[in-house]
Amino acid sequence: MATITMKPISKWSNLPSDVLASIADRLDPEIGIIRLHSVCRSWRSSFPTIHSTINFPLKLPIPLSSSHPSPNFLFLHQRTIYFLPLKTPINEGFIIKLEQIQNTHKTFSLCNPLSAHPKPSQPNSPLNILDHRLTHVCNSYFIHSNDESINIPIKKVVVAKNFFEKGDFVVLGLKFSGNLLIWRFGDECWTEIAASGRCFDDIISFKGKFYATADRKGRLVMIDSNLKPIDLVSRLMYGNGSSTSLVECDGNLYLVDRDLENGGSGFGVFKLDDKGRFWDYELNLNDCVFFLGDDANFSLSMNHYNGCVRNVIYFKDDEFDGLTRVFEMNTSNTSVLEDAEDFCRLYWPPRSWFDDLFRSR
Repeated sequence: MATITMKPISKWSNLPSDVLASIADRLDPEIGIIRLHSVCRSWRSSFPTIHSTINFPLKLPIPLSSSHPSPNFLFLHQRTIYFLPLKTPINEGFIIKLEQIQNTHKTFSLCNPLSAHPKPSQPNSPLNILDHRLTHVCNSYFIHSNDESINIPIKKVVVAKNFFEKGDFVVLGLKFSGNLLIWRFGDECWTEIAASGRCFDDIISFKGKFYATADRKGRLVMIDSNLKPIDLVSRLMYGNGSSTSLVECDGNLYLVDRDLENGGSGFGVFKLDDKGRFWDYELNLNDCVFFLGDDANFSLSMNHYNGCVRNVIYFKDDEFDGLTRVFEMNTSNTSVLEDAEDFCRLYWPPRSWFDDLFRSR
């Protein structure tokens, strides 16, 4: 039998600089470079971090519907949601949501996965993530004002790049009134999208385009580059569409319909068909996990995660008491997150992780 000799792994730390540069050129500049830096110290020092041309928090104008004279701008914040696998057991891990601390390139603060507000129990210390292997899940965005007296009319924002043309940066905002606004980097004001009588429920940036649900019917609308709403799906054939959330998973667009008429205890999940004209009812999530949050809806698929928590929906119950709950698709049971230890581990880092983090400093 032939003997195969493996080269020592340490050889990878001595790759020529031109090879490392070639690898870096093929990676996403925001996420890929961070992951490349996390491999080893020699790789981290071989090339500088590539910085985005958009610096957050980003100044935005106040929508015209707001008459408050000062301040004359709002702030758009970006946060990034990652999956961090645990070393033991190998198939477990947890979600972390991070926001880069202003004027730094390597230090982040830890945020609540389903809320724009920090979790009160987070450690009172910045986190350095370069020593951890992270899988990027999605980015989330929210608008904030330094003046607490400002009544911000926008409840949710999503972002698309190259929406009008290559290199642009566009923000779509959903107002509390159900109307839509759009802002392009460099614009002095927001542009209101003509709704043609529609009232929008949720928005998402999916494959470089903007989509929304409307009229509490599960109607799916696409916003084209001429800022015209185009109806794709007229309504849900099953379910009532009274409270809908749009989620991307494995390159597909899903709609989650919550049944508010029965105390909000039930959910229906629908997948947009291949032709983009019909919502297909789904019996389960194909072992994936959905998260419905204030500033972003997202998912963990088997491409990211192979843990024991599957076919469940985490959601922040703003319709009733504001608690975070978990809905199990297979049993139709709903649990308060704090009372469900198995679900808590995926949602928030265990205390042991914080202990290890601080011990290593």
